[in-house]
Amino acid sequence: MCQPKRWLWGLLPLAVLWLLAGMFRNDPIQTDLTQKSVEQALKSGYPWAKATFDGRDATLSGVSSTPAAQKLAADAIDSIPGVRLVNNASTVLADAKPYIWSASRDGAKVTLAGFIPDEAMRARIIDNTKTAVPSAEIVDQMKLAGGVPAVFGAATAYSMAQLARLPNGKANLSDATLNITGTAPSLDLFQVATAIGLPAGIAGSVKIDLPTVKPYIWQAQKAGQAITLTGLAPSAEAKAKIADAAKTAAPNATIVDQMRLANGAPTGFDGMTTAAFSHLARVTTGTASLADANYTVTGAAPSVENFNAVTAAAKALPTGFTLARADITAPTINPYSWSATRNGSAITLSGYVPDEATKAANVVAARAAVPNALLTDQQTLGAGAPNGFAGMTAYAIGQLGRLNSGTASLSNTAYAITGAAPTVAVKDQAVGATATLPAGFTLARQEITAPAVVAPAPAVIPPAPVVVTPPVPVVVAPPPPPPAPVMPAPVVVAPFVTDTCQVQFNALLNEPILFDTNKDTIRSVSYIVLGRLASVAKTCPTRTVEIGAHTDTDGTPAYNQDLSERRAQAVVEYLVREGVAGTMLKPAGFGETKPIAPNDTAENKQKNRRVEFVVK
Repeated sequence: MCQPKRWLWGLLPLAVLWLLAGMFRNDPIQTDLTQKSVEQALKSGYPWAKATFDGRDATLSGVSSTPAAQKLAADAIDSIPGVRLVNNASTVLADAKPYIWSASRDGAKVTLAGFIPDEAMRARIIDNTKTAVPSAEIVDQMKLAGGVPAVFGAATAYSMAQLARLPNGKANLSDATLNITGTAPSLDLFQVATAIGLPAGIAGSVKIDLPTVKPYIWQAQKAGQAITLTGLAPSAEAKAKIADAAKTAAPNATIVDQMRLANGAPTGFDGMTTAAFSHLARVTTGTASLADANYTVTGAAPSVENFNAVTAAAKALPTGFTLARADITAPTINPYSWSATRNGSAITLSGYVPDEATKAANVVAARAAVPNALLTDQQTLGAGAPNGFAGMTAYAIGQLGRLNSGTASLSNTAYAITGAAPTVAVKDQAVGATATLPAGFTLARQEITAPAVVAPAPAVIPPAPVVVTPPVPVVVAPPPPPPAPVMPAPVVVAPFVTDTCQVQFNALLNEPILFDTNKDTIRSVSYIVLGRLASVAKTCPTRTVEIGAHTDTDGTPAYNQDLSERRAQAVVEYLVREGVAGTMLKPAGFGETKPIAPNDTAENKQKNRRVEFVVK
């Protein structure tokens, strides 16, 4: 017989036991599925996705950047073995339009702003920033937003790679358009930054300012039919203009452009480079270069005309530029001809000289030989001068100074002198001097005339009258003897200094060597005359030259003696640096002991403060 009331009470304990068994069974399943969901979300790239379980049923929460990511996150949770169903309760971020992001670097400080799709991207960007600027102070102002463009990850990574090269720079991203700006600290980093293009699918620009470089170096080198351009240019436009100017100056040349861009070019840079090409057009091989506003040109000229043209042009540079050095080799000239012609008080110098120092020394020697002369200098520079040329031209000018008119000339080592001397005695001296020409030179021709000495005619004594007294024989008295002829008084001619070195030294020292007051420091204004004195000294290597320094009477005699000795030594040391053999130079200080004027006025004291060169 069925008694439900009795067995119903037996079912209640069974139900409780079943519920308890289910509770204790679900807890391990839920814990296991929760752990697996976390792992799966991270693995799938959706760390925002959070799953909670009721048994084997999941509820998905979190904020997704896109609807697609929202669905993919739910699918990733649903793929976990043991999950029965997924209730997708996640939300999607509101889209930002336009999708803006930026990174700005100021030294070690990097500011990140704009939108990011999720926290994973935030971590990724910050990691890239730390890699780009290891010691960076990072200011994170980024916010979450939906609507992220597909290129966002590539754009932010590229931006941080560029900012690693730019101590001051900025990256601005708007949807799929990226603009990079900044200043490169060096040419190498500028080239790297501008050489790397934007990633695929990204529009925009990379505008990096050039670094400022000092000194600003530029060079054009000509070798045969090629001109190689190196160094710096201020812009791409200037770079192209320089290359065009090179082509214009040398239409048949191959232009090799290796210039790089940098700021810092001196004012007038374009005009100066154009002038440089006009100089190179006149040499077969050569180099024109700039270091800021200092210009140097070197090369070999194919003709004297080209040599003279480029030498003159190098001295007339565009405004703001200074000639540092012009080293142009003239063609070797054969025969090497030079001459000095005198006609009364007018002297003309013509022909070739090896350098500016010799040219100037000849002018000085001519003025010394014929004071107040009307001087015409037609000398031109040319290579091929024989050894001792400077000494020989000084000698020739000195000999010409004896004559009223005439010509002294050189053809290689052959010397010729013709002209008219004022007296027979001067003629004899001039002719005698040709017997001892400077070493290495020979006399090719010597034709010197002088007025003839005419003795006065003897007095004519009329014969005594004849008296005829016939038949007395006629007695004719013999005529008296003629008087002795009256000879002119001998002409006394001052001795002429035939030592060519001494002549040149004396001529050059018309310009005094100056020192700082009460010091043995030579003033820079005297470097030119010292250079010329050195050139003369080198032509007399077998002679001894005493360098004598003198002072005025200001100060004590002991002080002035010491000062003069130090100044003489300073001149010797300068000449040695110019290549003169120290063994031929003898410094001597005379203090105030040998004045050439009274020490009573400032002008006379200045005359007494002097340096003399005496050839021994």
